[in-house]
Amino acid sequence: VLDAPFSHISDTYTPKLAESLSQKSEQLIIFLFDKSTKGGEKIIRESGRCGKEYYLLQKTTQPQENKEIKNISINGKLFPTIEFDSDINNVEIKEVY
Repeated sequence: VLDAPFSHISDTYTPKLAESLSQKSEQLIIFLFDKSTKGGEKIIRESGRCGKEYYLLQKTTQPQENKEIKNISINGKLFPTIEFDSDINNVEIKEVY
């Protein structure tokens, strides 16, 4: 399990790290922040070794009112990171479809 492995590495080394992770790991779970991926997730995805991808959806009972719904971009698709007016407050792990 790696938490944001590309966030503190030079852009120069990101491709090599991503390639190495995808080739040398039998099973790998990586947590990434949208802005700290530096293209590493794309390299892993293109290696053909990425089985599934997930994102976190925060659900809140608060009304949306004037609050902005923020999205995360995964493989060119936008997914919401928050859902207002929910029945309960929690965070769901959602599979990217």
